Amino acid sequence: MTTEAHSPSVKPATQTPAISNKDVLLAIEGMSCASCAMRIEKGVKKLPGVYAAAVNLATEQATVSYAPDETTLEQMVQKVEALGYKATPLIVQKSQPEADEHVSAREISPAPTPQEESTQRKEAALHRRRNTLVLGLLLTLPVVVLSMFFMNRFQGENYLLLLLTTPVWLVVGWEFHRNALFALRHGGATMDTLVSLGSTAAYLLSAAATLFPHLIITMTTYDSSVQRREYSLLGKTDR
Repeated sequence: MTTEAHSPSVKPATQTPAISNKDVLLAIEGMSCASCAMRIEKGVKKLPGVYAAAVNLATEQATVSYAPDETTLEQMVQKVEALGYKATPLIVQKSQPEADEHVSAREISPAPTPQEESTQRKEAALHRRRNTLVLGLLLTLPVVVLSMFFMNRFQGENYLLLLLTTPVWLVVGWEFHRNALFALRHGGATMDTLVSLGSTAAYLLSAAATLFPHLIITMTTYDSSVQRREYSLLGKTDR
C-alpha cells in the first residue's frame, strides 16, 4: 500500500493594483516674492504622498507630483489656502480614470484652456491693482507737495496730512497688511511684511505726533509712509 504525498495547493496572492502618481498644475494667487514660493513648496511637500513640488513665481503656477491614494487635490488646495494664498487646479494628468478626486480640475479643452483662465485671472488682478494705484496717487501727491513745499505753513497742516494719509495706509495698503498678517500667522515673513511694517511705523508715529503733540515731539513723516507703499504697489502693477 503506497501513500501518496499531496502538496498543499498554493493560491496565487491577489495583488492590489498600485495607483500611479499624478501630476497637477495649480494656479497660485497672492505671491509677492520668492519667499512666498518657497513657503508654498515646503508646505505642499509636507503633505503625505507628495513626491515633488515646484512653484514658479513668474508664471504664478505650481507643479505637484503626488500619489492620489495618499492625498487629494482638496488637501493641496486647503494647504495652500492655509498658508494665505489661493490655489486653483488647472490640469491633472490622470493615469487611471477610475481614481476619484474631490476637487474638479479643468482638463485641457479648446475653450477655455487653463493658460487662458490663468491669464484672465492675472489681468483681473492687474486691473484691480491699477485702480488702487490711481487712487493712491491721487491721495499721495497732495501729501508729498504739502510735506515738501508747505511744511508748517498753516495751522492744522498735520491734521490735513493725517486725513489724506489714512485711506492710503488702510485701503491702498490693505493687500500688503493682509499678506503680512497671513505670513506672521504661519511664522514667516515676506516682502509685503517689510512694506507693511515700514509704512505702518511711519504712519503711526506721525499720527501720534499729530494727535498728541505735547507728549510726542517729533517730525511727521506722512510723505515717507505713502511713498513707500506707492512704490511697492507700482512694482506689483508693472509685471
